[in-house]
Amino acid sequence: MNNQSSDTDSIHSALLDLMSTHKIDQVVLDCVTLVQDEVKKKRGLTGTMIKGGMKVIERIRPNILSDLFYSLLPSFVEALKPIYERYQSKEHASSSFAEFMNTHASEVANLLLSVTDKRAKVSKLSALVKIYEKLRPLALEQIKSAIPALAQLLNKHGVQ
Repeated sequence: MNNQSSDTDSIHSALLDLMSTHKIDQVVLDCVTLVQDEVKKKRGLTGTMIKGGMKVIERIRPNILSDLFYSLLPSFVEALKPIYERYQSKEHASSSFAEFMNTHASEVANLLLSVTDKRAKVSKLSALVKIYEKLRPLALEQIKSAIPALAQLLNKHGVQ
């Protein structure tokens, strides 16, 4: 193994550890809780749309969030690798990965949305895809507002 590969492996080991057998169930549970908590916080017309969409989705597939996080976690980890790598390079003023993610919230949100967009394109669950497509224009701002909670979740699981 060359040094570059070894350096990359050590940089990403904290992210990859999220998917380890001893952590994945708790990581998925925490991700589901994060989404549920963020949805509960929503107010106004946007909040009504998001809450309504989630209720319909959960009626169609009651365990949809946990199922999605189990299947998409590897892609989310892959999407976050460039951000984590830049943070690990120490070429920034951020004192923590959480602070770095907050500073780059738009980029992080777009990376995560690229994963869900790809999934929606290949999903055979047309009713869920229709709901996703209706809510997608709201997604960037909603995910950006959840970045602090996501950063805390990652920190809790050793991504620092």
